[in-house]
Amino acid sequence: MLIDKLKKTIRKFGLLKQNDRVIVGISGGPDSVALILSLRGIAKEFNLTLHACHLDHMLRKDSAGDAAFVRKLCEKLSVPVTIEQIPAGALSQKGCVEELARSWRLKFFFKIAKEIKAGKIALGHNFDDQAETVLMRLLRGSGLSGLSGILPKRTIDKFTIIRPLLEIRRSEIEKFLRRKKIIPRIDKSNFEDIYLRNRLRHYLLPLLEKKFNRNIKETLCNTGRLAADDYDYLIKTAMTCCKKLGKKISIKKF
Repeated sequence: MLIDKLKKTIRKFGLLKQNDRVIVGISGGPDSVALILSLRGIAKEFNLTLHACHLDHMLRKDSAGDAAFVRKLCEKLSVPVTIEQIPAGALSQKGCVEELARSWRLKFFFKIAKEIKAGKIALGHNFDDQAETVLMRLLRGSGLSGLSGILPKRTIDKFTIIRPLLEIRRSEIEKFLRRKKIIPRIDKSNFEDIYLRNRLRHYLLPLLEKKFNRNIKETLCNTGRLAADDYDYLIKTAMTCCKKLGKKISIKKF
């Protein structure tokens, strides 16, 4: 069951503790809808205070429909929600639109987290997202840090970003929503092959599963986990050495 797996991931990585105040990023898509439903389902057990956040990027004609869906869902769940639109022209700057949008989302989440004194921000990345990310970074070229993929827990600007669905497959999320009789919003850009992630999802990963390794997603996620462990160890060891050596490092001793 999805909620049981979610709680297992929470315990495994120490994602939540009693009385946490949590911002939940919700786009209206399957992953974020499953995330807020499952967190709402365990809120009493952990005594969580949840606050949903939705940022309308204004990139699609039907984006207002996403915001309306999110508002209605949160009202049904009795979860307070903040909905804002991205500033006009914010995504017309130089650079990747996806990266710019991600940056604006984080700024928005951090702002609301400060306002309601929440220490954690929950995002809906899943097992399949992890496999796609590791493969994408491998194809582009990456060191240990990049191959670590999506981390289950990461601290930025004193806020902890958590991903409770990271060990749950996309197919499990879809099944969970069908049982709940909830039809999420679907971003049509997820089917456009102009994005590398979509090409991996629709063509390369199915080919690798069929012709080379039917467990390719598990293999990629395991690779990411091992790289993360190695990178974490090296960073901690380096920090320990720096503390012993002080601000100045003797080349001879080094």
